[in-house]
Amino acid sequence: MNFKGKRRKNEGITLIALVITIIVLLILVGVTIAMLSGDNSAPQKATEAAQKDAIAGAKDEIAMEVQEALLNYYNNTYVEGDGTKENSIQEVVSGAASTAVGNATSRNKQLLPDSGVSDNTITLNTKSYTVTGTIDTNGGITWSDYVESTGSTGSETGVVPKVGDTVNYAPSGSYTWDKSLAESTDESVGSGTESLSSAEGGTYRITKWKILSYDSGTVEMVPTEPVGNLTLSGAQGYNNVVYLLNKACSELYGDSSRKIEARSINEEDFEKAGGEEWKTKKKAYENGYAKYGNQYKEYTSDKKYPSIYAKEYQSVIDGNENKESEALNQSDQKDEIRATTDKATYGYKEAGTSINPYQTYYNTSSYNTTQGLLKDKAGILLPQGDSTQYWVASRCVDLVSSYCGLRVYGVHSGVLGADGMFSSDGSTAYPSLALFPVVSLDSKLLVEGKEPNTYDVKID
Repeated sequence: MNFKGKRRKNEGITLIALVITIIVLLILVGVTIAMLSGDNSAPQKATEAAQKDAIAGAKDEIAMEVQEALLNYYNNTYVEGDGTKENSIQEVVSGAASTAVGNATSRNKQLLPDSGVSDNTITLNTKSYTVTGTIDTNGGITWSDYVESTGSTGSETGVVPKVGDTVNYAPSGSYTWDKSLAESTDESVGSGTESLSSAEGGTYRITKWKILSYDSGTVEMVPTEPVGNLTLSGAQGYNNVVYLLNKACSELYGDSSRKIEARSINEEDFEKAGGEEWKTKKKAYENGYAKYGNQYKEYTSDKKYPSIYAKEYQSVIDGNENKESEALNQSDQKDEIRATTDKATYGYKEAGTSINPYQTYYNTSSYNTTQGLLKDKAGILLPQGDSTQYWVASRCVDLVSSYCGLRVYGVHSGVLGADGMFSSDGSTAYPSLALFPVVSLDSKLLVEGKEPNTYDVKID
């Protein structure tokens, strides 16, 4: 028998098997490494699952805390017969949610960093995800989907800012203020232009802002103080206030390349900030002749009106009330109005028989009242306290005995009120106030600054 040849054959088979075994082991090692590393690794997936579980658990805890708070609220209000409500339903839900989030984060500090409740928005933040819940005026909570994030680390995908935090943002823009759109009297229309600049050294330069709201990834911020000085007067001041202030803010402080938008503050911003208490105060206003939202009488002698009034919702001219779907609300205007638009004279027209406006003007009576209604946002919207003064881009009508005043809202000495532009008897006024822009941007454009609670806006 040839044992030598057989031994060589067995040796050959053993070598091939060894090579195959090594290759298989290398493949297994590679698969194992892939499973244990990278964004789709098993540990990563397990970590993300834990984060989602933490968010889901926090949402359940919020639901239970809110349910208990609402039961107590309704029992105290309706069962015991307490007719006064110290807090609105929205505030009750916000407070309960804040308690629940605080409890959840205290147990899961690693999984739920920097989560909280602010401005009726619940933020549940983990390393990989952010979920927000918006609390409406009826106490309902609308939850967003999971949004990929990096928590509040200020890295490439954004931060979770808070109301009142500071943002360093120094845009450089310019706008030409057309006085023929802003000023007019019975005898003339304003002429000439004024160049507004937010560049370094410009009168309208702003470098620091305060966060007014944060909702679904969008940050709204306002300057730490009003800037500049702009005059509005007469029918043209009323006609173009919304267009001019919004356009000026957009050109001075917006940045279309980064989708940063800017506009003037308006009356609705105060209503949103003040919530239910602000709305209640507004609806209860009465000037001695008419309550807010009501008519007083037909003005048959003094019946002049700015051109834009005819386009406003519920304007009443010669007995015809404007309820068209395209009618303008008090803070609406997209196009400029010239002094002779719609065959007007110096920006105004005169009714054939009468005008019968609704009372749309109100004020907050005192600085202390305004501050109390705005609560934690008082220092943001009234940055100079009872010395704060600036334009608010919203029109309104004030009804008095023999004529009605066509006004523009503004903050005076820390109080929301309005300035008379034009009266139905043809008289005019020449008030001058500062500019107070509202800038909106994606929170992903913010990175943490050097100081606590401070952010910078990305340059690229």
